[in-house]
Formats: sequence, C-alpha cells, structure tokens
Amino acid sequence: MDAQADAAMKFKKIGIVGAGNMGSMMGFAFSELGRDVSIWDVKSANIYGFMKQVSQCKGFKGKITGFYNMSEFAANLGERGDPTDQVLSKLRPELNEGDIIMDGGN
Repeated sequence: MDAQADAAMKFKKIGIVGAGNMGSMMGFAFSELGRDVSIWDVKSANIYGFMKQVSQCKGFKGKITGFYNMSEFAANLGERGDPTDQVLSKLRPELNEGDIIMDGGN
C-alpha cells in the first residue's frame, strides 16, 4: 500500500458540510470506501433529499448519517459575509483538536 493510501486508511469517519450535488457525491464515494459519513447542510431540504437517495441505495461499506442540527453534526464528529467563513465560525467551537475540515466547493 502506498503512503497516500495508508494515510487515508487512518480515517474511519468523515464529516461533510454541504449536501448539494458535490457534497452528496463525496458522501457516497467515501461510504463506498468504507468510511462512515456524517453530513450537514444549512438547507434541511438538501439533507432530506440526500438521505432519501441513501435509503434507495444498497451496498455501502460505511454508514451515512444526515444531520439537521449543526451542533449534533459536530458532536458526532467526536464573519466576512462569506458563506464558508460563516459556517466555519459557527462550527469552530464544536470541533476538537485534530479535526480536519475540507472545503470541496468550486
């Protein structure tokens, strides 16, 4: 196993903020790799739609859990006007040292 794959195997659980097209596809991909996925979105409808898709799919190696409450999402993971900064400022108090946040937006 190469060093990059070995490093990726250390992470069993991943949190994704954003359940739109990109976040949803990332959630499916990580679950197919055996990662447990926690996902939250500022729009509850996005979580609802994603979890509906999850319920219609079979064979995931990892568990997928959708959260409608950011604090519950953050707990599950063990202001310039920019939406990313706004979410991060709300999420930061809920995080533990060593948690990793990845912004997969384009």
